[in-house]
Amino acid sequence: MLFEADFRRGRKTMTDALALLKPHAASPFETQAGVLLGFSKRRGGEGYGDFAFNEKIALSPSAKLLAQRGHCVCDLYWSDGLDVECQSAMFHEDGDSFLSDSDRTAALRVEGIDVLPLTYAQMRDPDRFKAFSYAVARALGRPRRDKTLVQEAATQRLREEVFVNWDELPLV
Repeated sequence: MLFEADFRRGRKTMTDALALLKPHAASPFETQAGVLLGFSKRRGGEGYGDFAFNEKIALSPSAKLLAQRGHCVCDLYWSDGLDVECQSAMFHEDGDSFLSDSDRTAALRVEGIDVLPLTYAQMRDPDRFKAFSYAVARALGRPRRDKTLVQEAATQRLREEVFVNWDELPLV
């Protein structure tokens, strides 16, 4: 096992990297949002790391009526009662999707869960994403402090890594 290895070159880096992993992201968009929202401020993220990807939420009878289904899946879910929904054009652009999203949002509200939709454009633009981060902090009931200059530099480096063309990454 990795954790039983001797203290050799690279072990700490690998252990640190494993601690950052979260299973079940369903798309590169969700992964990017998770990295930017979840990594610590020291690593350039927003520090909201205690979420789960694609958490299945069982609905109460009244919420089932609204959603017309027995459960909802939250893209990034905090047990404090927040769902960040990654609004990609692939799944959320037509009228039927909008109505379905509205039904599931109402159902999740019945369950006491706030839903914050996040578009790729909001995530990609640093100023818009900073404003979104404030909305996340407020929804989680947490204070949102501005980043230090060192944290801002780390954020810039992280954003450069997160927004690479994934199709051009080398296969390992």
